[in-house]
Amino acid sequence: MTFLGDQLAVAPFQREVPVQERDGAERASSYGGGSESPITHQLAFFRFGSELTEQVTAAISQHQPRAVAWDPARDALYVAGLGTDTVVQIRNASQASIEAGPIAGLSGGDACGPDGLAVTPSGRVLAWCSFTRNVVRIDFPEPSAGRSASPAVAPGPTLIASALTAKQHDGLVLFHAANAAVSESGNLACASCHPDNRADGLSWRIEKHELQTPLLAGRVVGTHPYKWDGGDATLRDSLRSTMKRLGGSGLSRRDIDALAAYLEALPAVRTPTRDPVQVARGRKVFDGEGCRSCHDGPAYTDQQRHKLVGTLRESDTPSLIGVAASAPYFHDGSAATL
Repeated sequence: MTFLGDQLAVAPFQREVPVQERDGAERASSYGGGSESPITHQLAFFRFGSELTEQVTAAISQHQPRAVAWDPARDALYVAGLGTDTVVQIRNASQASIEAGPIAGLSGGDACGPDGLAVTPSGRVLAWCSFTRNVVRIDFPEPSAGRSASPAVAPGPTLIASALTAKQHDGLVLFHAANAAVSESGNLACASCHPDNRADGLSWRIEKHELQTPLLAGRVVGTHPYKWDGGDATLRDSLRSTMKRLGGSGLSRRDIDALAAYLEALPAVRTPTRDPVQVARGRKVFDGEGCRSCHDGPAYTDQQRHKLVGTLRESDTPSLIGVAASAPYFHDGSAATL
């Protein structure tokens, strides 16, 4: 959240609609394969008073809006879209006369991935590019220049090398890109439902089943088959079928390999600190009650499908890696807590 003065604040967010309709009926064939996106990107403005807090929202075209900065001298708000490689200027941001200004495109060849913004005293905007590892300088035109004036964009040198291999880095970019190859009209990116390589905490209605978004970080290697019903034998099969559900045209084999390489390199979520005595007691219960018969090995899964109570004919045994960060639980998300 960013404050615009003392009583006004703004926060970027995405609104998700896990159950979609078309012509008054449930759209059961996909969760993003239509022209209407199940996810929209928005700004929420909060005005704080002595007794009441007011909230107003506005849709924006910046995909995965992660960074916001306000220039109080010019009352200009800047919002960066990680998935669209753009920064939008919003003029008169704290006034009733608020309006959208020009948009700066940051892709000069390689995707930038802006997830940090700052404004200098002169009004220049600085954007940190998480993909190319450099700072881009943006000079937005004055309002008097008219709507046809374009921002001037000047990329700086690479400041630090990526820790990923070239293939993994390509996968990182693809994971966050609002790309028509991934979803229809580029409405969704992989990161839309898997922010920070985790999960959005929602259960989506897919083919008349409630299916929880699975955690990815540290859970990809050695956990095949994939999908809650175990229907995809390999990770690459799972990526292709997901894009088909999303209405994407499909990535090339090279891009699929890059995306898979990135997912396979994701580290596990940090294990939370717990009372050692309770942990030891829990391990004894885990072993004594037979939990390990299905959740064993490095990934805590037998990689098998089992007939369980629920809407699926068979359910794939999920990995327990990062379980503290993967609520809700079960394939349909019906258990709110562990």
